[in-house]
Amino acid sequence: MPTNEPRAAVRPPRRLTIAVMLLLTCAPLSGCFKASVMFGKVLFGDPQVKSDFEQRTGISLLKNELKVAVICTAPASVVSDFDGLQYEVQEEVTRRMRIRKLNVASDDDVHSALNGSNGKFNKDALAAALDDVNYIIHVDVESFSHTEDGNAKLYRGRSNGIIYAYEVDRGPDAVGGPVARKVFYQEFTTEYPKAQPIPADQIAARVFQQRCVDQLADIVGRTFYDVTTTEIFN
Repeated sequence: MPTNEPRAAVRPPRRLTIAVMLLLTCAPLSGCFKASVMFGKVLFGDPQVKSDFEQRTGISLLKNELKVAVICTAPASVVSDFDGLQYEVQEEVTRRMRIRKLNVASDDDVHSALNGSNGKFNKDALAAALDDVNYIIHVDVESFSHTEDGNAKLYRGRSNGIIYAYEVDRGPDAVGGPVARKVFYQEFTTEYPKAQPIPADQIAARVFQQRCVDQLADIVGRTFYDVTTTEIFN
């Protein structure tokens, strides 16, 4: 028989309640996207985001156990001011990829392949020299600076360029030897720090430049391996 007793209110799970409260609190401050990311993290933890390379090509370098070689180039105007920049970026990107369990060609093999082409980036010559590599990743740094515009006493690092990925074809259609075909490219721009520049008397120039290289290597690296939402916003 029906009764007049009121039904007990159904309380939402505590975790959901907290997530909703965070969403309502943070949305006006951080923007809808960041707020939705926080909401998802409270509900589901810190999810993995597929790399830009996988999203655009459908290829996971990690899952398919594909071997890559990382090569960085820069114009003479950059190299003259930052001697060794190419090799530092190359080594830092390689190190990050190895930490993420990607199969990366050894530094010695890459240097040997570059020497064989007189230090120039020649994708097909590199494909022939690196005979077990599936993809060649080319980081082309077009500009790199570490001081605020017009003020050498303030440090702010900036760089821009393009990231390319070439798939090495060693099949029957590769007449005359392996052929490296471009399957991916993406422009990049970096700025460190994004807030106020750092006075030059507070940090050694070399240390600051390394931080700029680290930021650039992070951006290049996560183009090819999955990251968490936390890493995206850090």
